[in-house]
Amino acid sequence: DTVIPYNKFTHSGTGFSFANLSAFEFKEKVYEAIELYQTDSKEWLRLVHQAMMMDFSMEDMATNYNQLYQSMMGE
Repeated sequence: DTVIPYNKFTHSGTGFSFANLSAFEFKEKVYEAIELYQTDSKEWLRLVHQAMMMDFSMEDMATNYNQLYQSMMGE
């Protein structure tokens, strides 16, 4: 998954995620995101900035897969 879970104590992460495909967990994470947006705009903007700084380019992904392949092949 490309979302790194937000941690309010360390201020790390790129968004909100949930482990199980359930309406309850989805709803809880939506409420958590709304609460952060409404109560701490500075932290919300930090989270948005962290997410936007992530590199999801195909070039980076291809390099990572190549490195994984090389390590699996013992090269």
